[in-house]
Amino acid sequence: MMGYNTSIAVVGIIVFEDNVLMLHRTNEPICWSPPGGRLLTGEDIYDGLKREVFEETKLECDIIQPVSV
Repeated sequence: MMGYNTSIAVVGIIVFEDNVLMLHRTNEPICWSPPGGRLLTGEDIYDGLKREVFEETKLECDIIQPVSV
């Protein structure tokens, strides 16, 4: 079983026409933020981002380009 690599996190900016998807977090810190989370140990950043987006939204996504590393 793979564990989390707590030093690497990914966030996806999901765009629909002129809108950006934001999630209201109910755990600390309580805020609005784009979907994302921590990578599993050894997980590719693209695969991890797709997994996190799907886990939080049930949406499958295509990654257009990284914004920051």
